[in-house]
Amino acid sequence: MAHMPLTEWRCDKCGGAVDAHNGWVEWESGSVFGPRNFHIVHNSRACSFHDSSPLRKDCHIRDFLGVEGAHNLQALVQPPSFFVDNFAGGKWQQPDLREFYELCRRLQVPYYEEARPYFNVAYSQGEMDGANETTISSPDFCKRIYDIYGE
Repeated sequence: MAHMPLTEWRCDKCGGAVDAHNGWVEWESGSVFGPRNFHIVHNSRACSFHDSSPLRKDCHIRDFLGVEGAHNLQALVQPPSFFVDNFAGGKWQQPDLREFYELCRRLQVPYYEEARPYFNVAYSQGEMDGANETTISSPDFCKRIYDIYGE
């Protein structure tokens, strides 16, 4: 059976397989800063990075998949003005955008999660010659890297 992208991720804590049923996205968010320190983890205390943090927020990984999930991710980076005005006291600082968009790619771009462990070796072997910032995160490029270096 062919591999199905966007169905399995690697837990950032233990490295084990995470799926839509046992996967969790966690981050920290406070009144003085937007979401940051994003992680994909198993839904267990053993794999949590922020379990003891009073700033910890989390959500099932399935809530960030597909079209509805893309909307939910966008709401993390820029919540609706009603939320900002009424729940955040009119203040909202952007999250760590580099970290945030890495999470978005992992959850929304086919084969990105599978290819990311191989980016360094692909780069060192010249597979990324001529690539630019859009190429590296494109589904076709990621599938090619996964096909060459994946298990």
